[in-house]
Amino acid sequence: MIKALSYLGIKSTLKDDWAAFATKILGMQLIDKAGGTSIFRMDNQAQR
Repeated sequence: MIKALSYLGIKSTLKDDWAAFATKILGMQLIDKAGGTSIFRMDNQAQR
C-alpha cells in the first residue's frame, strides 16, 4: 500500500495517452506542458 508519494518521473513516447491516464484515471491536474515535459499535480501544493 502506498501511503505517500512526492515525485514520480515517467518517460514515454505516448505523451497524450499518459496525459489522459493521469487526468482521467488518476485524477491528476495538468498544470504545465512545455518543452516536451508535462507536469501534473494531485493537491494544491506548488511543485516542490
